[in-house]
Amino acid sequence: MDFKDKYYLGVFWLPDNQDKKFISNLYIDKEGVAYLSSLFDMHSNDELKTFPNFNEIDLIYGQVKFVDSGKTLSIKLYEVDTILRNSGHLELHRYKSDKVFISRQIDEFDDKIKSENINYLYLSSQELNEWVEDTGFKKDFEYYQKFEAKHIYKQPKDILLFENDEYKIYFFFRANADYPFERKSKIEEFVFINIQLKKSKTLKEVFDIQKSIDNLFSLLLGKPYQSTELGVNTLSEYYYEYQNIEDNLFHHLREPIYYNLFTENSQLYFGNWFTKQEVLELFIENYFSVYGQKGVLITNRF
Repeated sequence: MDFKDKYYLGVFWLPDNQDKKFISNLYIDKEGVAYLSSLFDMHSNDELKTFPNFNEIDLIYGQVKFVDSGKTLSIKLYEVDTILRNSGHLELHRYKSDKVFISRQIDEFDDKIKSENINYLYLSSQELNEWVEDTGFKKDFEYYQKFEAKHIYKQPKDILLFENDEYKIYFFFRANADYPFERKSKIEEFVFINIQLKKSKTLKEVFDIQKSIDNLFSLLLGKPYQSTELGVNTLSEYYYEYQNIEDNLFHHLREPIYYNLFTENSQLYFGNWFTKQEVLELFIENYFSVYGQKGVLITNRF
């Protein structure tokens, strides 16, 4: 489901004040940035901050409905900036967040939304779908006097890539079927890098892990790689989708590593990569800060 470029109406509240909820409008633009408009000030008295973050709210919870369909969703807005405070007969307050997480799972204002620690991370992209050779599709076409085609799909088993005391990383194949009307049908398969976090992580730590995995796959695929789908599972078992991922990289630099070579040696690749993260942190940060960036000359990539 696409949550972008849509309007929502719902109630919002701060994590430390669940009893005080504000009815507000929400718009998520095409880039996944959320704009919240309310007649009430969302700031709490004990949240006054110093420059430059005096207008920032760490986290806002919400339950919203699609203006068009009425479907209810759970939403979390992180690092929320105040962009308008208009006092008068009717006050207007506007807020902006580019860290937006949405879940289809929802209960009646329960405590599950408060769960912040994350134990699963899911990453995917079109580049990953095209590179991974394993698939659940089996083609069965016949071209005789009459055309006959059959949809044959069986979900493949997970492919274990790496496991240690902190992570279990594997390829997971997610598929869905659609039969919108009698004369049309389709089956789609998507490849995900599933990461089980054996020790739960904060959101900041999860973004660091995503960045590290993306950097590794940039080397494996021979071109700048960025996950364009990101989902997390909190300890409450709610699944949240991250909305603001934009691919601004240049993708054609060299040929990727052979897929079979990678799957046969993935434990070694991931192990070496995670081991060198701390030792080579400055080198890795500098290298990938310009690798594949549009407008950066090849001679200046490092």
